[in-house]
Amino acid sequence: MPPDQTFKGDMAPDAPDGTDAAGVEKFITWWQERVLAARKFHAPAFKRMQEDSDFVRGKQWESGQSDEQAAADDRYVVNICQSEVAASVAALYAKNPTFTVTRKPRMDFAIWDENPQSLQEAQAALMESTQMGIPAPDVQALLMDVNQGKMKRMTTDRIARTLEIVFKQQIAQQNPDFKAEMKQLVRRVETHGVGYLKLDFQRLETVNPEAAARVSDLATRLAHIEGLMKETEKGGGADYGKQAEELRISMETLQSQMSVITSEGLLVHFPRATAVIPDQACSQLRSFVGARFVAEEFNLSKCKIYEIYKVDVSGKATVYDRARIEGVDTWSMKTKKATEDKDYDDLYRVWEIYHPESGSVFTICEGFNKYLRAPAPPKVLLERFYPYYTLTFNDVEDEGGIYAPSTVRLIRHPQKEFNRSKEALRQHRIASKPHYATSDGVVDEKDRKNMESLPAHATIQLNALQPGQKVGDLFQMIQKYPIDPNVYETDSIKQDIQVITRRADARFGGSSNATATADSIAEDSRQAEDRSKSDDIDDFLTAFARDAGTTILLQMSPETARRIAGPGATWPESNPVDILDDLELSIEAGSSGRPNRALEIASFQRLFPLLVQTPGIKPEWLAKKAVELADANIDLTDAYLEGLPSIQAINAAAVKAASMMQTQTGDPATNPNDQGAEGANTAPRTPDAGNQMTVSPGLNDIQGPQDGENNIMQ
Repeated sequence: MPPDQTFKGDMAPDAPDGTDAAGVEKFITWWQERVLAARKFHAPAFKRMQEDSDFVRGKQWESGQSDEQAAADDRYVVNICQSEVAASVAALYAKNPTFTVTRKPRMDFAIWDENPQSLQEAQAALMESTQMGIPAPDVQALLMDVNQGKMKRMTTDRIARTLEIVFKQQIAQQNPDFKAEMKQLVRRVETHGVGYLKLDFQRLETVNPEAAARVSDLATRLAHIEGLMKETEKGGGADYGKQAEELRISMETLQSQMSVITSEGLLVHFPRATAVIPDQACSQLRSFVGARFVAEEFNLSKCKIYEIYKVDVSGKATVYDRARIEGVDTWSMKTKKATEDKDYDDLYRVWEIYHPESGSVFTICEGFNKYLRAPAPPKVLLERFYPYYTLTFNDVEDEGGIYAPSTVRLIRHPQKEFNRSKEALRQHRIASKPHYATSDGVVDEKDRKNMESLPAHATIQLNALQPGQKVGDLFQMIQKYPIDPNVYETDSIKQDIQVITRRADARFGGSSNATATADSIAEDSRQAEDRSKSDDIDDFLTAFARDAGTTILLQMSPETARRIAGPGATWPESNPVDILDDLELSIEAGSSGRPNRALEIASFQRLFPLLVQTPGIKPEWLAKKAVELADANIDLTDAYLEGLPSIQAINAAAVKAASMMQTQTGDPATNPNDQGAEGANTAPRTPDAGNQMTVSPGLNDIQGPQDGENNIMQ
């Protein structure tokens, strides 16, 4: 579907003020010819995509079959293509990735060298100078630099956290569901060779009734004052001019505030592979390198066009008619004759054209000589200009075409050969059914029909069979050629498919001579290719996430951001562009999961003993990192309380308090009061039946209570 109407005043069916109407018509006609030429240039690739789509649906015997003809065709089909596409979707996009916003590493301190020792020395020097009454401007400047840098980092971290919450909410509210659409995108790429994601931003506004009423009152007063001014113009009476100018300014201010934002946020579209039409000069689809324009095609009825653009194109635009005869699903590109009635649901081709040379985007309809939407800057301002993100897998270097072959196209020939082999075997089996022959006149017509319609294990009567005579005397079995399995073997075809898809033989039946080692090698090769494709998806989503985060920062109002993220959210009020250099929005866990999580946990385990002995390391930071490695969705906000001792310290204090109440023994070895400040901690601990917790330096060595009790409350 085309983008929704998001703001008023962008529809211009007539020529803009100050422009030549005839020039506008020529300009639009020229663009229509330009888009049609590009569409014709890419027509072979678009046709191939449609053929691949039909092929994966099961139309694998005859080209040009309708759905009904394909359903009636009972020739043998083993749809390996559909199985391969489904397996790719499951392997490449098993779950949604996690988008994260982090602060980029920057040198935020102009004076301080970020050495804790120098900061401590500066604080000591400031305290000494204060006691002595001697000013220390250098020290004060350093401490002020430290405070400003830390404040900037804290603000940036809060903005990053707010943006991360807002971004996740924007992705979660997409309709249809983002995960379902992304799976469909992977399926589309495997079937058509290319898939697109389009980034858009919507802002729905309504008229504020209070502001509208006040504007009406001001307009009435202004008209009244202007009338009085005309009457008293010669006499120079009351100072109505000043009042009129004041009212005029008030009216303009209120008119700018009449619209109230009711909803705003990201819109993510997934156009059809044949809907995006790049310029013929485009040399690479990934970033539309060399493209002078990119057009997106929508097939809309006149009712839908009027609903979106408030323009009636019926009787003027060229009809892109779809055949409505039952069983025909092909599209024709013909214009209806003038004598034919215009059906209410006739479809028209609408093109939304992005033109980077003029920095504008506009919408036109085929055969219609006026704008549906006049040229204007794109709603989403991106460095790459085009809001389309391209995903491809089987890229090739081909100067004659920019569209990569799909996986379905790559296994098309082995798939057809597999079907032919199975169909030939099936026909041979049918032909190998027992057949009998007899001489003319030996049996009558009734006996012949009884033999032809003989059900299994049936007993029949033959008029020509005499008592004691053998049935073999009347009928002779026709000798058939035996089925040679080598003629219809499919192992070689499976090997060809395995070379293309790297699918192990065991995953679709196996072959008689396939070994476990060969299957393992093939599966390892396939997993490597899947990881490469998953990396392509991660790069694709990372590029989208960066631009989407930038769009949210630039266009979303602070009120909406706080409503989504909460009252503690921090949002740039003045110039959001200044904060963009400090933030980085990327993918933390890709579509294939986190392949290095075990390595990250092992690295943290090795660093943990060193970190706990380093002065100045915050315990809450260690806890946060450990929890993030275990599960990134766990939030420590409710679990953490600033200033509260650790559970181990609380337990130790409880044990010490209990031991203090014990009877004095007079022996320093057994009297807790004579064992120093550590008390019971000086003796080796032995887990009892209750609640001791033993902590060793390793991250995975934490052992909890054995019986569910906790002596914190004791």
